[in-house]
Amino acid sequence: MTRIIKYVFYDILRTRFILFYTAFLMVCTFAFFQVDGDFGKVVLSLMNIVLMAVPLVSVVFTTIHFFNSYEFIELMLAQPVNRRAVFLSEYLAVASSLCLAFVVGVAFPFVLYGAW
Repeated sequence: MTRIIKYVFYDILRTRFILFYTAFLMVCTFAFFQVDGDFGKVVLSLMNIVLMAVPLVSVVFTTIHFFNSYEFIELMLAQPVNRRAVFLSEYLAVASSLCLAFVVGVAFPFVLYGAW
C-alpha cells in the first residue's frame, strides 16, 4: 500500500495544478503581508481566501485526478491487491498532496516574514 501511495503522491506533485495552487496561496499570503504587516489582519484576510478556495480546489482537483487516473486504478484493481488498499492509497495520496501544497503555500511567507 505504501508503494501505491508513494507513486501516486509523486505523480500528483509533478502536476502543474498543484504548483499553481501552491503559488496562488503563496502570492496571496505575500500580498497580504505587503498590504499590512499585522499578523492578525493577515490571518483574517487569508482565512477569507482559504474558506473559499480550498474546498473548491479540493473538489475540482480530486475529480480531475480520478477522471485522469481511471486506467491506472483499473490496472491496479486487476492486480492481486486489495481493493480497499488501492482506493485508500489514492485517497491518502490526494489528501496529503493537497495538504502539503497548502502548508507550503501559506507557511513559507509566514516563516519568511517572521510571524510564525
